[in-house]
Amino acid sequence: MAYKLLLTDAHSPLGMALSHVLEQETFTLVQPQPGDLVWNDAKAVDAYLREQQPDIVINSLAWSPAPARQRQTLTVSAAKSLAQACAALEVCAIHLSSHQVFGGENKTAYDESDQPAPVDVGGRALWRAEKAVAQFLPRHIILRLSWLIGARGDNLLTALVGQLSGGQRVSVAPNKRGAPTFMTDVGRVLVAMVKQILCGADNWGVMHYTSGDPCSEADFARHLAKLLEQRGQLYGDIEEVDAVEPVTSAVLSGRRCLENFGIQSRTWRQGLASAVGAYLAERETLSSNG
Repeated sequence: MAYKLLLTDAHSPLGMALSHVLEQETFTLVQPQPGDLVWNDAKAVDAYLREQQPDIVINSLAWSPAPARQRQTLTVSAAKSLAQACAALEVCAIHLSSHQVFGGENKTAYDESDQPAPVDVGGRALWRAEKAVAQFLPRHIILRLSWLIGARGDNLLTALVGQLSGGQRVSVAPNKRGAPTFMTDVGRVLVAMVKQILCGADNWGVMHYTSGDPCSEADFARHLAKLLEQRGQLYGDIEEVDAVEPVTSAVLSGRRCLENFGIQSRTWRQGLASAVGAYLAERETLSSNG
Protein backbone atom coordinates (compact mmCIF):
# COMPACT_ATOMS: atom_id res chain seq x y z
CA MET A 1 0.00 0.00 0.00
CA ALA A 2 1.38 3.40 -0.99
CA TYR A 3 2.04 5.96 1.70
CA LYS A 4 -0.23 8.99 1.59
CA LEU A 5 0.94 12.62 1.64
CA LEU A 6 -1.28 15.65 2.07
CA LEU A 7 -0.07 18.82 0.32
CA THR A 8 -2.12 21.71 1.69
CA ASP A 9 -1.65 24.07 -1.28
CA ALA A 10 -0.93 22.87 -4.80
CA HIS A 11 -2.11 26.01 -6.59
CA SER A 12 0.54 28.63 -5.86
CA PRO A 13 3.69 28.54 -8.03
CA LEU A 14 5.48 26.78 -5.16
CA GLY A 15 2.59 24.39 -4.64
CA MET A 16 2.48 23.50 -8.33
CA ALA A 17 6.23 22.87 -8.38
CA LEU A 18 6.00 20.63 -5.31
CA SER A 19 3.02 18.79 -6.75
CA HIS A 20 4.91 18.14 -10.00
CA VAL A 21 7.87 16.62 -8.13
CA LEU A 22 5.82 14.61 -5.63
CA GLU A 23 3.56 13.15 -8.31
CA GLN A 24 6.59 11.49 -9.89
CA GLU A 25 7.04 9.39 -6.74
CA THR A 26 5.06 6.35 -5.58
CA PHE A 27 3.20 8.27 -2.87
CA THR A 28 -0.54 8.79 -2.97
CA LEU A 29 -0.77 12.59 -3.06
CA VAL A 30 -3.85 14.31 -1.63
CA GLN A 31 -4.25 17.86 -2.96
CA PRO A 32 -7.33 19.71 -1.68
CA GLN A 33 -8.99 22.01 -4.20
CA PRO A 34 -9.64 25.67 -3.33
CA GLY A 35 -12.86 25.80 -1.38
CA ASP A 36 -12.68 22.18 -0.25
CA LEU A 37 -11.64 23.17 3.24
CA VAL A 38 -11.59 26.21 5.52
CA TRP A 39 -8.11 25.81 6.95
CA ASN A 40 -8.69 28.06 9.95
CA ASP A 41 -11.67 25.94 11.04
CA ALA A 42 -10.04 23.56 13.51
CA LYS A 43 -12.96 21.10 13.56
CA ALA A 44 -13.13 20.96 9.77
CA VAL A 45 -9.38 20.40 9.48
CA ASP A 46 -9.51 17.65 12.09
CA ALA A 47 -12.40 15.94 10.29
CA TYR A 48 -10.63 16.21 6.93
CA LEU A 49 -7.44 14.64 8.24
CA ARG A 50 -9.41 11.84 9.89
CA GLU A 51 -11.12 11.18 6.57
CA GLN A 52 -7.93 11.25 4.48
CA GLN A 53 -5.61 9.54 7.00
CA PRO A 54 -2.34 10.96 5.60
CA ASP A 55 0.99 9.61 6.76
CA ILE A 56 2.67 13.02 6.45
CA VAL A 57 1.30 16.54 5.95
CA ILE A 58 3.27 19.12 3.95
CA ASN A 59 2.01 22.62 4.73
CA SER A 60 2.77 25.15 1.98
CA LEU A 61 -0.11 27.54 2.74
CA ALA A 62 2.28 30.42 3.49
CA TRP A 63 2.67 30.67 -0.32
CA SER A 64 -1.03 30.40 -1.15
CA PRO A 65 -2.27 32.75 -3.91
CA ALA A 66 -4.55 34.66 -1.51
CA PRO A 67 -4.07 38.44 -1.02
CA ALA A 68 -1.25 39.28 1.38
CA ARG A 69 -3.29 40.16 4.48
CA GLN A 70 -5.59 37.17 4.04
CA ARG A 71 -2.60 34.88 3.44
CA GLN A 72 -0.85 36.10 6.59
CA THR A 73 -3.93 35.41 8.71
CA LEU A 74 -4.35 32.02 7.05
CA THR A 75 -0.70 31.12 7.62
CA VAL A 76 -1.06 31.44 11.38
CA SER A 77 -4.54 29.99 11.88
CA ALA A 78 -4.00 27.06 9.51
CA ALA A 79 -0.67 26.20 11.13
CA LYS A 80 -2.38 25.92 14.51
CA SER A 81 -5.36 23.92 13.19
CA LEU A 82 -3.12 21.53 11.27
CA ALA A 83 -0.71 21.06 14.17
CA GLN A 84 -3.54 20.22 16.57
CA ALA A 85 -5.19 17.82 14.12
CA CYS A 86 -1.89 16.12 13.30
CA ALA A 87 -1.08 15.73 16.98
CA ALA A 88 -4.46 14.13 17.67
CA LEU A 89 -3.87 11.59 14.88
CA GLU A 90 -0.15 11.16 15.65
CA VAL A 91 0.72 12.36 12.14
CA CYS A 92 3.94 14.27 11.51
CA ALA A 93 4.10 17.44 9.41
CA ILE A 94 6.63 19.41 7.41
CA HIS A 95 5.79 23.10 7.70
CA LEU A 96 7.35 25.39 5.09
CA SER A 97 8.55 28.77 6.32
CA SER A 98 10.94 31.49 5.21
CA HIS A 99 14.04 33.56 5.89
CA GLN A 100 11.62 36.42 6.62
CA VAL A 101 11.43 35.31 10.26
CA PHE A 102 14.86 36.93 10.64
CA GLY A 103 15.70 40.61 10.55
CA GLY A 104 18.31 40.32 7.81
CA GLU A 105 21.13 41.96 9.75
CA ASN A 106 23.48 38.94 9.85
CA LYS A 107 26.68 39.20 7.85
CA THR A 108 26.96 35.40 7.88
CA ALA A 109 24.33 32.73 7.17
CA TYR A 110 21.51 32.35 9.67
CA ASP A 111 21.78 29.08 11.58
CA GLU A 112 18.81 27.05 12.77
CA SER A 113 19.72 27.98 16.36
CA ASP A 114 19.50 31.74 15.71
CA GLN A 115 16.58 33.52 17.34
CA PRO A 116 14.00 34.88 14.85
CA ALA A 117 13.36 38.63 14.93
CA PRO A 118 11.02 39.51 12.06
CA VAL A 119 10.78 43.14 11.02
CA ASP A 120 7.58 43.18 8.96
CA VAL A 121 4.01 41.92 9.08
CA GLY A 122 4.69 38.96 6.81
CA GLY A 123 7.68 37.83 8.83
CA ARG A 124 5.78 38.11 12.10
CA ALA A 125 2.97 35.96 10.70
CA LEU A 126 5.46 33.30 9.63
CA TRP A 127 7.06 33.34 13.08
CA ARG A 128 3.70 33.01 14.85
CA ALA A 129 2.88 30.07 12.60
CA GLU A 130 6.19 28.39 13.45
CA LYS A 131 5.54 28.82 17.16
CA ALA A 132 2.08 27.27 16.82
CA VAL A 133 3.52 24.23 15.06
CA ALA A 134 6.22 23.81 17.69
CA GLN A 135 3.71 24.23 20.54
CA PHE A 136 1.09 21.72 19.42
CA LEU A 137 2.93 19.10 17.33
CA PRO A 138 5.92 17.18 18.74
CA ARG A 139 6.85 15.46 15.47
CA HIS A 140 7.35 18.35 13.10
CA ILE A 141 9.91 19.85 10.76
CA ILE A 142 9.88 23.58 10.16
CA LEU A 143 11.74 24.04 6.87
CA ARG A 144 12.84 27.61 6.25
CA LEU A 145 13.68 28.67 2.70
CA SER A 146 15.60 31.55 1.12
CA TRP A 147 14.74 33.32 -2.15
CA LEU A 148 12.45 30.99 -4.11
CA ILE A 149 12.80 31.15 -7.89
CA GLY A 150 11.24 29.44 -10.88
CA ALA A 151 9.87 30.02 -14.35
CA ARG A 152 6.37 30.71 -13.04
CA GLY A 153 4.84 33.11 -10.58
CA ASP A 154 6.02 36.34 -9.04
CA ASN A 155 9.63 35.84 -7.94
CA LEU A 156 13.04 37.43 -8.38
CA LEU A 157 13.84 35.48 -11.56
CA THR A 158 10.60 36.26 -13.38
CA ALA A 159 10.63 39.89 -12.28
CA LEU A 160 14.19 40.54 -13.46
CA VAL A 161 13.90 38.58 -16.71
CA GLY A 162 10.61 40.27 -17.51
CA GLN A 163 12.10 43.73 -17.07
CA LEU A 164 15.46 43.07 -18.72
CA SER A 165 13.88 41.41 -21.75
CA GLY A 166 11.23 44.12 -21.91
CA GLY A 167 13.60 47.06 -22.31
CA GLN A 168 13.39 48.34 -18.75
CA ARG A 169 16.09 49.47 -16.35
CA VAL A 170 16.18 47.33 -13.24
CA SER A 171 17.38 48.68 -9.92
CA VAL A 172 19.15 46.03 -7.86
CA ALA A 173 20.99 46.13 -4.56
CA PRO A 174 24.58 44.92 -4.19
CA ASN A 175 24.14 44.65 -0.42
CA LYS A 176 20.94 42.62 -0.49
CA ARG A 177 21.99 38.97 -0.31
CA GLY A 178 20.21 35.63 -0.56
CA ALA A 179 20.53 32.13 -1.95
CA PRO A 180 18.24 31.68 -4.98
CA THR A 181 16.54 28.31 -4.61
CA PHE A 182 14.51 26.62 -7.32
CA MET A 183 11.04 25.60 -6.18
CA THR A 184 11.53 22.20 -7.79
CA ASP A 185 14.68 21.77 -5.70
CA VAL A 186 12.55 22.23 -2.59
CA GLY A 187 10.48 19.34 -3.93
CA ARG A 188 13.61 17.20 -4.14
CA VAL A 189 14.42 18.01 -0.53
CA LEU A 190 10.91 17.13 0.62
CA VAL A 191 11.04 13.78 -1.18
CA ALA A 192 14.33 12.96 0.56
CA MET A 193 12.92 13.92 3.96
CA VAL A 194 9.64 12.06 3.48
CA LYS A 195 11.31 8.84 2.36
CA GLN A 196 13.65 8.84 5.35
CA ILE A 197 10.86 9.69 7.81
CA LEU A 198 8.76 6.83 6.45
CA CYS A 199 11.76 4.55 6.96
CA GLY A 200 12.01 5.55 10.61
CA ALA A 201 14.11 8.73 10.69
CA ASP A 202 13.39 10.58 13.92
CA ASN A 203 14.81 14.01 13.13
CA TRP A 204 12.58 16.94 14.03
CA GLY A 205 12.66 20.67 14.63
CA VAL A 206 13.80 23.68 12.63
CA MET A 207 15.86 23.14 9.49
CA HIS A 208 17.04 25.41 6.69
CA TYR A 209 17.43 24.71 3.01
CA THR A 210 18.83 27.00 0.33
CA SER A 211 20.95 26.65 -2.75
CA GLY A 212 24.68 26.36 -2.25
CA ASP A 213 25.52 29.69 -3.92
CA PRO A 214 24.65 32.82 -1.94
CA CYS A 215 24.84 35.97 -4.03
CA SER A 216 23.72 39.56 -4.09
CA GLU A 217 20.62 40.69 -5.93
CA ALA A 218 22.94 42.57 -8.30
CA ASP A 219 25.04 39.46 -9.01
CA PHE A 220 21.92 37.45 -9.79
CA ALA A 221 20.65 40.13 -12.15
CA ARG A 222 23.98 40.16 -14.01
CA HIS A 223 23.81 36.38 -14.52
CA LEU A 224 20.33 36.72 -15.95
CA ALA A 225 21.40 39.59 -18.19
CA LYS A 226 24.25 37.48 -19.56
CA LEU A 227 21.87 34.64 -20.42
CA LEU A 228 19.46 37.02 -22.12
CA GLU A 229 22.32 38.58 -24.07
CA GLN A 230 23.33 35.13 -25.32
CA ARG A 231 19.78 34.65 -26.58
CA GLY A 232 19.69 38.10 -28.19
CA GLN A 233 16.90 39.15 -25.85
CA LEU A 234 18.60 41.66 -23.55
CA TYR A 235 16.94 45.03 -24.08
CA GLY A 236 17.14 46.56 -20.63
CA ASP A 237 20.02 47.49 -18.35
CA ILE A 238 21.01 47.21 -14.69
CA GLU A 239 21.40 49.99 -12.16
CA GLU A 240 22.92 49.17 -8.78
CA VAL A 241 21.45 51.04 -5.84
CA ASP A 242 21.74 50.71 -2.08
CA ALA A 243 19.09 48.44 -0.56
CA VAL A 244 16.23 50.41 0.93
CA GLU A 245 14.37 47.46 2.48
CA PRO A 246 15.14 46.56 6.11
CA VAL A 247 16.02 42.99 5.13
CA THR A 248 19.50 42.79 3.59
CA SER A 249 20.39 39.12 4.08
CA ALA A 250 18.29 36.04 3.34
CA VAL A 251 21.23 33.62 3.51
CA LEU A 252 20.53 30.50 5.58
CA SER A 253 22.79 27.70 6.77
CA GLY A 254 21.62 24.24 5.72
CA ARG A 255 23.59 22.50 8.46
CA ARG A 256 20.78 20.38 9.93
CA CYS A 257 19.44 19.21 6.55
CA LEU A 258 22.89 17.85 5.79
CA GLU A 259 23.54 16.38 9.24
CA ASN A 260 20.11 14.80 9.73
CA PHE A 261 19.10 13.82 6.20
CA GLY A 262 22.31 13.96 4.17
CA ILE A 263 20.76 16.54 1.83
CA GLN A 264 23.35 18.45 -0.18
CA SER A 265 22.62 21.94 -1.44
CA ARG A 266 22.48 22.39 -5.20
CA THR A 267 23.62 25.40 -7.18
CA TRP A 268 21.06 27.68 -8.80
CA ARG A 269 23.43 28.31 -11.71
CA GLN A 270 22.94 24.88 -13.23
CA GLY A 271 19.25 25.25 -14.03
CA LEU A 272 19.17 28.98 -14.65
CA ALA A 273 19.37 28.92 -18.46
CA SER A 274 16.53 26.42 -18.79
CA ALA A 275 14.36 28.39 -16.35
CA VAL A 276 14.92 31.60 -18.31
CA GLY A 277 14.06 29.78 -21.53
CA ALA A 278 10.90 28.31 -20.00
CA TYR A 279 9.76 31.72 -18.75
CA LEU A 280 10.31 33.36 -22.14
CA ALA A 281 8.58 30.51 -23.98
CA GLU A 282 5.54 30.67 -21.72
CA ARG A 283 5.36 34.44 -22.05
CA GLU A 284 5.49 34.11 -25.83
CA THR A 285 2.71 31.52 -25.77
CA LEU A 286 0.52 33.72 -23.59
CA SER A 287 1.22 36.71 -25.85
CA SER A 288 0.28 34.72 -28.97
CA ASN A 289 -2.92 33.43 -27.39
CA GLY A 290 -3.84 36.85 -26.05
